[in-house]
Amino acid sequence: DALIRTLAPWLKENFPFALRVLPPAEYNQRWVAAGSNVNKLLTELHSECLCELHEKCGFKMAVVDRFSPSSPVSSRLRVAVPDLKVHEVPRAEQHAAVAAASVIARDAFIGNLEELSQQWAMDLPLGSGSPVPPAMRRFVQLHSPGEMRQVSKVHFKNVQTFLANH
Repeated sequence: DALIRTLAPWLKENFPFALRVLPPAEYNQRWVAAGSNVNKLLTELHSECLCELHEKCGFKMAVVDRFSPSSPVSSRLRVAVPDLKVHEVPRAEQHAAVAAASVIARDAFIGNLEELSQQWAMDLPLGSGSPVPPAMRRFVQLHSPGEMRQVSKVHFKNVQTFLANH
């Protein structure tokens, strides 16, 4: 993550990019609006970014990580931007543009988590590992179970289990 925090500003200065940062509360709303389907939400976000970049740069081809066998980003953009050819490939981070996009996205995620930690006056750990359950307990002690929607993706199993017991 330290290297990502160093690389991301350089990438953003030297290459065009489009970024969507969804704080957890907005993510949860958009996830519900997408039929509680992560792939539909990812399709929307990828498509928004690619349309924005296409308007800025006019590129004719894009590579994105394939997160669904139905290649939903290609299908959606075939209508929205007919002159753009989208290739959805597994493990697309092997392509420099996708790797760079991943670095920029991770940097934004880390920055957002830092902001949330300051806003809610506690360290919010990354991921779903062993530091998360104690952090959720501490969060509920300081705030409330209902406010968990402001700091976590509520469709994650560990969050659902925790909330079911609180």
